[in-house]
Amino acid sequence: MLTKKQFERLLSMKHKKQFFYQLADSAGISPKTARKYLKHNKPPSQLKTNQTWSTHQDAFAEIWPQAVKFLENNTGIEAKALFEYIQSQYPGRFNIKQLRTFQRRVQDWKAIYGPAQEVSGVKHISP
Repeated sequence: MLTKKQFERLLSMKHKKQFFYQLADSAGISPKTARKYLKHNKPPSQLKTNQTWSTHQDAFAEIWPQAVKFLENNTGIEAKALFEYIQSQYPGRFNIKQLRTFQRRVQDWKAIYGPAQEVSGVKHISP
């Protein structure tokens, strides 16, 4: 992302440099970026566009409370085993390709709400 200061430097050096790569280098940006901003002659703040694509729905939103209860009652369960259990409860609803997403979600939950993990390999230094 181009800063306001870089944009101003780009415009001020526009007629002072012989080659385009020198102009970009003096502003501290790539020639491709310099070309883009000089073409539009607008600062970065005016070239921002809103997101136009749609994001997908959370596939686990409806079953997540059930998964949390299961995680609270079975602290040692792995995410894959829980995912397979949920697949058996809702046949055809969850694809195996969603496993990694579910694992990340369980990992995040365990990091915040799960039981404290035992620290190993730490040496105690006595005074």
